[in-house]
Amino acid sequence: GRGLGEGSVTRLAWLSRVAGVVLLFGVPALAVWFFVIRQPQPRNDLERLQGDWQLVIADRATPNVVTIKGDRWQTSARGAEGKAYRITLNEAANPKEIDLDPVDPAKFVGRVPKLHGVYAFEDNVTVRVRVNDTTEP
Repeated sequence: GRGLGEGSVTRLAWLSRVAGVVLLFGVPALAVWFFVIRQPQPRNDLERLQGDWQLVIADRATPNVVTIKGDRWQTSARGAEGKAYRITLNEAANPKEIDLDPVDPAKFVGRVPKLHGVYAFEDNVTVRVRVNDTTEP
């Protein structure tokens, strides 16, 4: 038979082993998920804009794509790189404001436009942007 308390010691040893296995595998797995796998939520509108955006004009898709990486707005069409702008957002304005300043003025013919406009997120996959040329003639 068992002596008094013998089952408690066995149960305690088993719980210790289970805790050790959880710590041995669980903590590294959690770290890998947290730092490598998970997609953190954007902290601001510029982070929300990161990636490739299909340009749609008057509800019609175009072959043009805008790629936003960091604070750079790069246009392209059918794989050919177009003009690049530096983005400045004013999230506090109502409506929210966007400024696009040319990165490489040599790619422009004639005067180099500076663009100012407004933007709004409609959902997680749509953002509306309206910009106007603010360059003095």
